[in-house]
Amino acid sequence: MPEIYLLKPENALLETKDACDVLAACSDCQTNRKLGVVIGPSGYGKSHVLKQYAQAKHVYYIEIKEGMGVKDILRAIELQLDIYPYGAPVYERILMIQSRFREHKDSLLIVDEADKLIAPYSLKKMEILRGMYDSGSVGIVIAGEPGLERMLKKQMERFANRVGCYVRLTGLTRKEVEKYVSGYVVEPEAMEELVDRATNKRNGCFRLLARTMNNVSKLVKPGEPVTLDVIKAASSMMML
Repeated sequence: MPEIYLLKPENALLETKDACDVLAACSDCQTNRKLGVVIGPSGYGKSHVLKQYAQAKHVYYIEIKEGMGVKDILRAIELQLDIYPYGAPVYERILMIQSRFREHKDSLLIVDEADKLIAPYSLKKMEILRGMYDSGSVGIVIAGEPGLERMLKKQMERFANRVGCYVRLTGLTRKEVEKYVSGYVVEPEAMEELVDRATNKRNGCFRLLARTMNNVSKLVKPGEPVTLDVIKAASSMMML
């Protein structure tokens, strides 16, 4: 089972509870062919962790984009599996995908940004994924923002009642933030600002912390203290 970490500015590695939870869910779904759901707001790092896990053998990652239809989704999966159907109808393409998944009993399909798939006019896309799971050929993890969970329960009951593994990301803790910036000399006021940026319930997230520290690294020399003024200067370099 690969280790999943979030990178610190100086390229050391930081383990987080959210990352470990996502890692464990992916491993469980891959090993036991379960259907898993990962829920987390934008910026919490779910895509980063999923992409890292997708580097493992027999793991296939696709990211849903706005406007993707059934054939587009199948094509994204086919590209991951090196399948070239040459004009085959949708049903035959699904069978080819399922057959390829069955070649490895530990196949896992990760579908990121899956909340873009659920709408009254596009439930067929989710039904195709459910059908692949029901075929017993592959474990599946779908991930998305909090609205995904509500939509699954409201519009996709047959999908929701098959979920065997569920993770809701909770965001960074103060201790994790302190570890993330441990390579810097951070003054107390600056630390409080960084903790707030990472953990406040309004818009705090890992992405905002990482972007801030990336700019901080351009403003201070090794060993120089990170002050509140430095944080403000780093903030002026980006749109908050």
